[in-house]
Amino acid sequence: MKPLAVIGNVNIDLILGPAAPWPKAGTEIIVDHDELRVGGQAGNSALAWEGLGVDYEIAANVGSDQFGRWLSEAFGARSSKWP
Repeated sequence: MKPLAVIGNVNIDLILGPAAPWPKAGTEIIVDHDELRVGGQAGNSALAWEGLGVDYEIAANVGSDQFGRWLSEAFGARSSKWP
């Protein structure tokens, strides 16, 4: 069977917390936890298909900055054709 084609945007979700109480506008706080996760329509869909054992190819554009490199590493060989 041919792999599923996943086409769309791939982004970074930056999860921070906890933040209680919620900070007021214009203020800064320090949080105990930060985590990068794959996000975006294509990114989330691809990981869901992978979790179900479905073979897929993913097409997306990412930047050449640290987050783009992180996303490319997150998808491994599947990102080898990304511009």
